[in-house]
Amino acid sequence: MAPHGDDDHYQPKDAISNGIKGALITGGAGLFMAAVQNSLAKQNVGAWGVFTRGGGVITTFGTLGSVSLALLTPLDDQLLT
Repeated sequence: MAPHGDDDHYQPKDAISNGIKGALITGGAGLFMAAVQNSLAKQNVGAWGVFTRGGGVITTFGTLGSVSLALLTPLDDQLLT
């Protein structure tokens, strides 16, 4: 027979908070990747080129991080704590 403890009970987690946290973390990584791509560009595109040329990279990273962490909310791991 399995031991009965408090660990067996369902403990709700905030999916929206985890999704926002994931979007900020991976969006920052996307911003970094866009900045690297902008600095390695052959033509001079200026500082705003990070957002104009790399906007797709930033939004892709942010969206994937948000969705993945929002879907992984039932799991207890180091990333979500």
